[in-house]
Amino acid sequence: MSHLILKNIKRVLLMGLAIISGAGVSGCMYGPAMYGAPERLAINGRVTKSDGTPISGIHITVKRQSSDIPWSDVISATNGYYDFNKYPYPDGEKVTISATDEDGPLNGGDFATKSQVIDVPSINHDGSKSFDIDFKLDPKP
Repeated sequence: MSHLILKNIKRVLLMGLAIISGAGVSGCMYGPAMYGAPERLAINGRVTKSDGTPISGIHITVKRQSSDIPWSDVISATNGYYDFNKYPYPDGEKVTISATDEDGPLNGGDFATKSQVIDVPSINHDGSKSFDIDFKLDPKP
């Protein structure tokens, strides 16, 4: 009888080990950098008028160049600063970041849109890539 109990315990332990081992192997098969720090793209900056006065309420949009769909967006704060973080990011791909005034004169003027293309190189050793991008917006003509 005790032999049967030990045999069942051994079977349960082996099944558990097989499940755990299988999960570890399958986790490695779905893309790079599964272990360690996550891949993070950080874009920070400030939106100002050409004279340096901060502009709030500016819509900051980030798009991958391989798609017309916005990848992410944020709104600039009252001091003009914005902060964008995305996990995971498009390693080795170009992205376009744009600053668009969507509320017209409500934020102190009606400003023209500005864009900048960023080439996102391979990740750093800590799994992240950071950019500081400031926008100086001019009034619409």
